Amino acid sequence: MSDGSDLLREIDYQARELGNLILALQRTAQAWGGADLELRFHLRRMARWIVSRLEPHHDPSSLAGRVGWPADLGPLPGDPGGAPAAGIEAPLLDAQRSGVAFLARLVVDDGPAAGPRPAAALEEALDRARCEVFRRLSRVGLRLDATRLGGRIRLEGAEAARLHRVDGGSIGAAAAAALFARWTDSTPPSGLVITGGLATGGAITDVAGIEEKTAAALRERPLARVLVPARQAASVADPRVQGIESLDGLLRELFGPDARAGAAGPLDVEGTVRVGVELYEKRGSFALAHEVLGLALEAIEQERGRRGEPTLHRTEEVLALWRGGSSLIHLGDLEGALARFDRALPLAERLWERGEIDPRTFLGLRGNLAVLHRDRFEHAAAEALLLENLSQQRALRQDRRELAKTLGNLGELYTFMERFEEAEARLEEALDALRAVYPDEVPRELCYLGNLHLRRADPLRALACYEEGLERNRQVTHGRLANEVFLRYGLTRAHQRLNEAARAERQASQALALLESGELYPRQLILKERGLARLARGRWDEGVRDLEAAADRTHARGELAALAAATALGELALAQIARGQADGGVDRARRFRAEGRRGLSRMCPPPELEALDRALDGADAGALTTLLRAILDRFPY
Repeated sequence: MSDGSDLLREIDYQARELGNLILALQRTAQAWGGADLELRFHLRRMARWIVSRLEPHHDPSSLAGRVGWPADLGPLPGDPGGAPAAGIEAPLLDAQRSGVAFLARLVVDDGPAAGPRPAAALEEALDRARCEVFRRLSRVGLRLDATRLGGRIRLEGAEAARLHRVDGGSIGAAAAAALFARWTDSTPPSGLVITGGLATGGAITDVAGIEEKTAAALRERPLARVLVPARQAASVADPRVQGIESLDGLLRELFGPDARAGAAGPLDVEGTVRVGVELYEKRGSFALAHEVLGLALEAIEQERGRRGEPTLHRTEEVLALWRGGSSLIHLGDLEGALARFDRALPLAERLWERGEIDPRTFLGLRGNLAVLHRDRFEHAAAEALLLENLSQQRALRQDRRELAKTLGNLGELYTFMERFEEAEARLEEALDALRAVYPDEVPRELCYLGNLHLRRADPLRALACYEEGLERNRQVTHGRLANEVFLRYGLTRAHQRLNEAARAERQASQALALLESGELYPRQLILKERGLARLARGRWDEGVRDLEAAADRTHARGELAALAAATALGELALAQIARGQADGGVDRARRFRAEGRRGLSRMCPPPELEALDRALDGADAGALTTLLRAILDRFPY
C-alpha cells in the first residue's frame, strides 16, 4: 500500500492545502481503474470530500467529462447554485514544490489585521497595492474611513499561502483590484483570475511561472478570463488569456472608465490626519499610514497658501510628521524618519510653550526621536531627550505607563552605553511603577533587565529575569507573542554565555517556531544565535546554514536590520578562521565590513575600523579574530 499511500498524500495535498480540486479529481479518476479494493475505499472517501468543496466556479455540470470520471466512483453533483465568495482570484506558486500552482481568492475585510504575518515578499506587495490604489482614489475625492482603509487582505482557500513560502510579488495586481472594489463599494467582475506584479507608479510587472499559473487558472476555472502581464500574454496561446500593462488599465477593464469614489473636492485635513494616526496606532498599516499622512501634509501646505494663513493646522502638521516618521521607522527608512521628526520637533516645542499641544503628543514625539537616536548609536542626543521627557512627566504627574516607558528606554540606553548601575536603577523604577497597575508591560521591562545583566556579564541573573518574564507573560492580554519571542531570544543568549549550547538551541528553535517565515526581525538575530549554538555542538553544516540565513538581507528593512544581518557574517568569519579556513574567513569578514559599513561607522570608533581595514588588506587572520570579536560584542542586540 506504499504506492497507494503516496498517491493519497499527493491528492490530499493538491486538494486540501493548494485548493487544486480539479487536478485532485483528475488524479483520483486516473488511479481508480488500477486500484485494489482497499485503495478504492480510500479514493472514494477522498473523492466525496473533494466534491463537497466544489463551487459554482468549477462548472460541475461538465465536470465528469473534463476529469474522465468513472461512473462506478459515484455521481458528481449538479450546479450547487449560489454566488461565489466575493473577491479576486490569483494563482500563486508553492515554492516548496517546484512547479505546483494553486488558486487563492483575495478578500478584503473591514477588520484590523489578524492572524500570522504574511511572508516578506507578500507583505511588500500588499503594502504597495494599498498605496497605489489610495493615490488614485485620493485624486477623486475619496472620503476617508480608517476602518475600511485599515482592513486586512486575506487569502481564502489557500492554506499553503500560510504554511509555505509563496511567490508573493505576483499578487500585487490582484490585490489592487480587490482593494479598489472594497474601498469604492464596487462589485468585481465574476469569472476572473489575475496575476501580475505591481511596481511603484502602477506598471504591471512580469511574474515567475506564468505557464504553471495560467494552466492552474484555466484548469480550475475553465470559463474564466485570465489577466496576465502584457509582455507575457503572447507566451500563452489561449484566447481566454489577456494582457494588462498598468493598474489604471486594469481598473478601467474591471470597473469601467467612470469608476469613482465620490466628487472631487478639498481634502478634509483633520479627518485625514485622524485616519492616518489610527492606521498607525491601532491597525499597524504603516505603509498606508505614511501615504495618508503624506497626503495630509501636502493638503496643509496647499490650504495655507490658498487662505494666506501660515499657522493653519499646526497641531495636525505635528501629528502627521510624528506618525508619518514613526511609520518610516517600521518601514526601515531611518533617515526619512529623522527628517520628519526634525521638522516636527521645533514646531511642537513652540506649540508646547503656548499650551496648544497635549502632553502625550509632545512627549511621545520626543520619546520616539530619542529611540531613533539610540538605534543610530547617537547616545548623547537620545539621553538628553529622554531625561527632559522624564523631568516633564514627573512634573505633570503623567500616567505610570508613560513614565515607565521613558524609564525603560533610558535603562536600555544606559545598558548600551555600559552605564550599568544607572540602567538597573531606571529599570527597577519602571518595574515598580508597573507591577501593580499595568501587568501587561512587566514582561517587556523584565526583558530589558535581562539584557542589562547579560551585557554586564552576569548570565545567571539574566536567565532569572527572562524566566520570570515568561512566567508573567502567561497572564498578559496584549503583546504576548512578541514578548515571548524576545524573552526566548534572551534565554538563548544567556544559555550561550553559560556554555549550555543544547539549551540555547532549544530556546532559539522555540522562538523561531513562533514567527512566520517573513518576520525577519528579530528572526535574523535568533537564527544567528541558533547557528552559534549548533556550531558549539559540533554541528557545522547546520550552524553555517543558520548563519547564512541570518545574513540574508533580501528583505531586511532599515539600517539596524542590515547591520544585524551583517553581524552573522562576522560570526561566520570567526568560526571559519577558528576551524582553519582562513581564506574563507577573511572573505566573510570583508563582506561583513562592506555590508555593515554604514552602521559600523556609527557603532565603532574610527581607529578600530582603520585597524580592521588594515587587517583585511593584509589578510591577517589573527588580528581579524581579535578585532571582529571586539566589534561584534559591541552590537547591542
